[in-house]
Amino acid sequence: MNDQIKSQLQEGARIYYESIDDPQKRQEMGKLYHENAKNTWQGARTRGRDQILNLIMGLPPTKHSYITMHAHVVSKSDYLVDITGNVDYGGLPCKFQHTFILDVEDDFDWKICSDTYFVEDLSEDSDSTEEMLDNFISRYDY
Repeated sequence: MNDQIKSQLQEGARIYYESIDDPQKRQEMGKLYHENAKNTWQGARTRGRDQILNLIMGLPPTKHSYITMHAHVVSKSDYLVDITGNVDYGGLPCKFQHTFILDVEDDFDWKICSDTYFVEDLSEDSDSTEEMLDNFISRYDY
């Protein structure tokens, strides 16, 4: 993978987390996903850009800082990107792991085909975090 692609993938990650962490920018995140994209969030699955945007809009406030990013070529136009880091998730300190499969066009117009996101609670009161996550998931019909 060449340095230009790595730089563009890093920029894409910056855009994604900057957008999800800003309530005003969240509403625009649908354009980052393919129309029939798949998402798995804390084990709950959803499909389609509109459903994924609905899920994103329902998230509590977040503030991500990613620590590692690994990218791998899957095919001529597809990349697997794995990111780990810390997230303040609705006021709770957590670690996260996020994996994307991106479809990238020649001009680096990319769309998310699939992503999987997991949060690990770091607080001492993990029962309340688990309850908060369960309540969030139960609001969506997967």
